[in-house]
Amino acid sequence: MIKYFKEHRRSKVIFRTLEAIKEGGINNNSICDGMGIQRKHISRVKSYLEQLMLHNMISLDNGIYHLENYGKDFLNLN
Repeated sequence: MIKYFKEHRRSKVIFRTLEAIKEGGINNNSICDGMGIQRKHISRVKSYLEQLMLHNMISLDNGIYHLENYGKDFLNLN
């Protein structure tokens, strides 16, 4: 069952986003760059980031995103 969850396109985006944040020093533009997403789609990326913050997977401090424990646990599923 977890295999199908991990292969879902939304799950893949979450994994890619969390992986980019895991590297550290990440802001909106560098997340787009790290994920291979054109910067013109920044509004979509911001929407994903807001959802991840809502679920306590990431946090924002001085414009830099950080991985929280739930985000680290989610990455361990991959």
